[in-house]
Amino acid sequence: MTSEKEEFFTAVSNGDLAAVQRLIAAYPDLLNATNSQGTSPILMAVYSNRKDLAAWLQDAGADVGVFEAAALGERGRVEKLVAADPLLVNAFSPDGFQPLGLACFFRHGSVVRYLLAQGANPSSPSRNAQRVTPLHSAVAVDDVELATALLDAGSMVNLAQQGGFAPLHEAAHNGNRVMVDLLLTHGADVRARTHKGETPSDVARRRGFASLADILDRQH
Repeated sequence: MTSEKEEFFTAVSNGDLAAVQRLIAAYPDLLNATNSQGTSPILMAVYSNRKDLAAWLQDAGADVGVFEAAALGERGRVEKLVAADPLLVNAFSPDGFQPLGLACFFRHGSVVRYLLAQGANPSSPSRNAQRVTPLHSAVAVDDVELATALLDAGSMVNLAQQGGFAPLHEAAHNGNRVMVDLLLTHGADVRARTHKGETPSDVARRRGFASLADILDRQH
């Protein structure tokens, strides 16, 4: 089954519906299998931006737990699961992510607001090499509204993820002036350095956002 599982998850990652259907027909247990990182087929499909395949897997009977529901933006399902087990609000998936972080990265604002209202920790880093917080995810996808909600809920603005990147580094990387201003308003440190020694202004300048870099330099 090991080779079939690898073939199955490769097909899911590639969005190869025909191969997925063929493998599930031959090996029905694959529908709720997990890969070596503990990732479910639905989450793999969402991670690979194959939401149509995620929907097909769901219709075929794949389990939709709180992590899948958060990544898919299914607030009703998230509410039902959390009502049955409130600890799920801050639970970690086998690959190290929490519902709030998943909802932020895939820009599901309604789910984010619900989880925050239920006590989700807005500063909790993922338990994997990335060490991303929900705020890192919101900034990475340029969602100012979600970043505002997280900061208003007490998200720690200067926590660094893998490589020493703080949210302000990510905003500078994206050249997002509105996001930069938001983070600065909430106390982001313009002197923060990555493990390679770059400040947010260094990142902005390297990315070609000279005017933004100048703005950041003036904050020193």
